[in-house]
Parts: sequence; structure tokens; C-alpha cells
Amino acid sequence: MMREQKSFHSQSATLVVILMVFALLAGLYYSLRFGGWSMEGDASSYTTAAIGMVNSGKLEYIGAYNNGYAYSAVLTLISEVTGLQVQDIQLGSAIWVFVLALVAFITYREFLDSAAAAGLGVFLLFLQPDFLFYVVRGGHEKYIWTYALLMLFLLARSYQQIQKPTKLVIYVSLFYLTFWAFIANNVYFAATFMSAILLSFVGGWVLNRLGVRRQVDDKTKSQTLQRLIVVSMACFVLVFIFINYTYRPAIQFYSIFTSLTDKISLLLFGTQQVETPSSYQAFSMAWRSQPIYLMLTGLQWLIVIVSLVAWGIGLFNLSKMDQKRWLLWLMYSAFGFLAAFGMVADYSNFLNSNLQMRMFTPLALFSSIMVADLIAQDFRKLVVRKRHLAVIASISIVLIFIFGAAMVVLKVTNDPVLGNQWLFYTPAELAPAKWINNNEIQQQQVWVDTSEHLPRTYYFWEGFRPIIPYQYIYGVLQSPSPYTLISELTRLRANRSGVSLPETDGQNRVYDNGQVQLYHRRPLTQYQR
Repeated sequence: MMREQKSFHSQSATLVVILMVFALLAGLYYSLRFGGWSMEGDASSYTTAAIGMVNSGKLEYIGAYNNGYAYSAVLTLISEVTGLQVQDIQLGSAIWVFVLALVAFITYREFLDSAAAAGLGVFLLFLQPDFLFYVVRGGHEKYIWTYALLMLFLLARSYQQIQKPTKLVIYVSLFYLTFWAFIANNVYFAATFMSAILLSFVGGWVLNRLGVRRQVDDKTKSQTLQRLIVVSMACFVLVFIFINYTYRPAIQFYSIFTSLTDKISLLLFGTQQVETPSSYQAFSMAWRSQPIYLMLTGLQWLIVIVSLVAWGIGLFNLSKMDQKRWLLWLMYSAFGFLAAFGMVADYSNFLNSNLQMRMFTPLALFSSIMVADLIAQDFRKLVVRKRHLAVIASISIVLIFIFGAAMVVLKVTNDPVLGNQWLFYTPAELAPAKWINNNEIQQQQVWVDTSEHLPRTYYFWEGFRPIIPYQYIYGVLQSPSPYTLISELTRLRANRSGVSLPETDGQNRVYDNGQVQLYHRRPLTQYQR
């Protein structure tokens, strides 16, 4: 017996190490793929917010991030302790994903009671590019989804401690503390996550009342659900306290939902024209072809489809589920509903029309574990009945993982071989920003790119927002700009995407470093500059 336990712990430890190494390599690849010369939009916003906190020495200041202070505070603390610039910390922040992988494994094992199935679930989670991208980039999501997984672990453990008041209090207290950390990072995502959990609790209580689960301990489970609904409501009280008394910039949270209600009402009642959201159209410009995009994301959508199959199987076997799997089924249902709701919100042009993609991230936490549980159950049957098929299935899974790992890193870095809208930039593209500031033309608008990529890069390294709104402009020009910046990479991206560049014929070239040229529109009168 002791020998079997040692073997089990040894296998679990080996699996954990493999998972952490895999996640660490994925994070390092993202950070080092372009030698550190890469940037995405949100990293720029969070960096300028953190630098503002460093310079002001306050949590609340002009330019503070509205939805929470924790991520900026963490960057500030690391910068003060190590002496590193916030930008340098951000460029290496992707390695945090190995911590997320560890927490995901612990949480999945708690739900599935199997280290192997939990490890499979974590691998499936990290093979979904639309999940991995959000947790490796320089934003708060790497933290908030770690907290979300930890909350699920504490929630599952609390189910087992109903008859032990002392341990129950400990787990519930830790649950509240973790949720407060979640709120401090992003109050919007915290409220949304808690809404889904509350929705799953209410759904479970309703199913119990309807007699869907006819088991001896239904009364105990119903009482447990009612107690957890109270816990959820207490979490919403924490959200209210944070918004109204702890962090004043978060008060804009109320306007978000006012805007959402108005826009969805317009959409549903037909007074707003239904258009495909801009974020849904972007992939046609971001990728060289639709087949390439489907190849890179095919495994992700396969996981979603299989998770729906698992959900459907669970729907007809609710009475046979144990408590934790029932809770898992309920939460998957709730987050699936929110993902569908996010699509409706996107078509109403709410929150940059990418709410559905943001809701996909927490759904991926549950779809991965649902698929892993289904595969693990079927695999056990194969091992018992047909060992040769089990061997073939094992080899197939390994090959799928190898293929999926290659596809996911190509997708999250938008590799130039396959993509049109690249994350990387060159030192030559960064150099003109210093020249612009040194020559005191920072109060005039400068067209710099076909997308927001290069403006975000300049804001990232300058560490503050410009003196005038939209100093660095991009995209289609509505009126001529005083200055136009053209780089070799901008020309390449424009050619691939079929985008026209601003006309520079007849303009004065005032800066040229060989790869980047800055043009100034000739004055038409003696009063123009």
C-alpha cells in the first residue's frame, strides 16, 4: 500500500514538473520570439498606469487604471525592490504562466480526483491560443485567472468541510481573500466571474427543487447550494465596497452596465442596425488566409465542440454525478451562457466589440476540464477492454499535443510566416519617437501606422500619454496629418493587408534612419509650420 502511494505521488510530481516546464517554455517563447522587440495594446496601457503610480506614489492619480489598482501596484513594488524599469518587468512577465499552470493542475485534480486527468486538462487549456494569448501578454489576466482557479479550488474543498465548521471557516475566509485580490486587479471581471458562479448556484438550486436529482442526500445538497448563494451575495457586497469606498476610479463600473443595457435594448428592439463587430472582421486582415487561421485554432474549436458533447452527456446523467462534477457542470453551463451573451453584446458594439472573446477565457477553464474528464473516462474503458486501442489512443494524443503546441505559439505571436498584423517592431521604428520629442513637434499629430501597434509601442516606452489627445494617429486618415512616418515594416504590413498608405509625394523628408522616414507636409501659407 505504501509503495503504491509513493508511486502515485512520484507520478503526480513528475506530471507537475512537465506541466510547469511546458508552460514556462510557452511563456519564454512569447517573450523571446522577437528578442523582446514586441508589443501588444494592453501591455502599453498597464505600463503607463504603473509608471504613473511609481511617479505619483499613489494608488489613485490622474491616469490611473479605472478597473483596479493591484496589477499596477505589483509592477510598482517589483520595480522599487529590484530597481528595474516597469517596461523591463513587463517584457518578462509571460513567465508567470508556470504559476497559473500549477494552480490549474491543483484545481483540476480537486475536481477530477485524478492527477492524470488533471494534467490532461491543463495541457488542453494551454493548447487554446485564445486563452494562452491573454495570460502571456503584459496584462492583469495572468493574475485574475490564477485567482479564479484558486477560488474554484477553495470552493470545491469547502464542499467537503460542511460538517467541520472550523475548516469550513478557513476555506471560506481564504475564498473571500482571493476574491478581494481578484477585485483589486479588475472589478469588472471579478463581478462577471461571480455572476456566473451565482448563476450556477441558482441553477443547481432550481434543478434540485424541480426534482431533477433524486438522491438520498438531495436535502443536504440543496442546503449547501443555498449557503453558497449567500456566500456569492457576500462577494457582491465586497464588489460594492471596493467600488464605492476603496477605489474611487472604479465608480465608472456603473456606467459600463448602463451603456450595455442601452446598447442591447437598441439591438433587440431593432432600432440599431446589426453589423458584424469590428473585432470579428479583424482576423481576415490579421491572417494571410482563413484556412491558416482555422489550422492554428482548429484544436481550440475541437475542444469547445467536445466540451459541448460532454455537457450534453452530463445533462442526461445529472442524477449519477457526484457533488463536484455536478458543480462543474453547472458552472460550465453558466459560463457558456455568458459567452453567448457576450456575442450579443459584441453585436451591440459594447466594450470594443470583443466581450465574447474575453468571456471565452473563463469558459476555456471549464471546457478543458470537461473534455479531460470525458477522455479520461473513455480511456479507462479502453485500457480494461482493448489495450491495443488504448496504446493507439495514447500515441494519437501525444501527436495532437505536439501539433497543438506548435500551432498555439505561432498563433499567440502572430508569426510573420502566417500573419499580417505582427506584434514585433524594430529599433529603427522606435528611434523616431525620441527625435520627435527632442525637436518639439510632440504637440502636433503624427501618422505612424496602419494599426494601433506602433502608437502603443511609443506610449509603452515613453511611459506616459501624450500632451495632446491622439498625438500618434493611425489607420485611414480623415484629413491630412502634419507629419507622416513610414517604415519598411509598415509598407510590408500594408502590402499584405491591402491597405493604402498616406500620400507623401511632394512632402519634405525631415528624418531618415535608413529604415524609417518622417515626412512633413509643406506649408501652404507663411503662418503654417
